Amino acid sequence: MQFGSQFFIYWTDLLKSMTLSSPAKLCDPARCVIRCSSKIFEKRKDDEHGTCLMNEVIRYASGDIRKAKLLGTVIGKRVWITFDYDNPKHLDSFKVVGFQIKERYIRAIHIPSIEVHPRVNRWRRENERWQVSFPHLEKVCSKAVDTSFSY
Repeated sequence: MQFGSQFFIYWTDLLKSMTLSSPAKLCDPARCVIRCSSKIFEKRKDDEHGTCLMNEVIRYASGDIRKAKLLGTVIGKRVWITFDYDNPKHLDSFKVVGFQIKERYIRAIHIPSIEVHPRVNRWRRENERWQVSFPHLEKVCSKAVDTSFSY
């Protein structure tokens, strides 16, 4: 039964994402995810959290950089950068907007909310436990752990 509900949520999110204009516009509150290779991420060695990539995506999506708050970065074979746009309370009731950065372009992609919101909620719990604030930083050291996110 659990699998069926996750499958329904995935397809509902997929159908919603198909209505995104291209390029996606950041005008409403959203939780955003950027995916890129570690090679692209490492080009900016002085940017530990990926703030420069976040700013590039916000410009691409015609957003206002002042409305963005970096939540966390997971660095492995692939990099996953999460930020909230116009969502100062970090609510997970807003849509998830995904972006992929390649060598020559940025494009809007679908990322299911069921993959994003639980991760951010875990980060929030860890922050409260350890009395720290965002952004969260994870580095995957093992080659056995895949951070490619298969969708």
